[in-house]
Amino acid sequence: MLIEARSGTAFATAWISPMRGDTTPTAPGMSSASPPATSPRLAQDRPDLVARALTPDYSLGAHVAALGLVFYTADAFPPAYRGGAFVALHGSWNAATPTGYKVVRIKFTGKRPAAGYENFVTGWWRSGNSPAKVWGRPVGLAVARDGSLLIADDTGKAIWRISYTGKN
Repeated sequence: MLIEARSGTAFATAWISPMRGDTTPTAPGMSSASPPATSPRLAQDRPDLVARALTPDYSLGAHVAALGLVFYTADAFPPAYRGGAFVALHGSWNAATPTGYKVVRIKFTGKRPAAGYENFVTGWWRSGNSPAKVWGRPVGLAVARDGSLLIADDTGKAIWRISYTGKN
């Protein structure tokens, strides 16, 4: 999930989960309007945190394990990529239905994420369910000096370089 960090707010703590308990169906990238779910203990012991809890600006869904994020500010890719975010979805090894195992692109309108994401790099998941059979799992991202996107893959023990060779 993406949440704009603001002073005086609470999010993603051990007791507050903006998504837990939410049964409102939403597409990937759409935030639910439901209030954050809380543990009964927190509601009693820390009502101040409950009152300050935020709903995500953008949800990537359960079990994707979004471990790497980079905003693209270079100019090697087409102009439409500038200002957007790339997110490495490591994936969950034991999910009943495998999800993640890819790098996605989130477009931004102004300084806010737009609805939905698009797959940018896929193909690491081979087959199988719990556990998924994969040959790679993206974990970290960086933009190189030449504007290419670097993807760290901790299962494949590789760093992938993605560059654009078309015309801007």
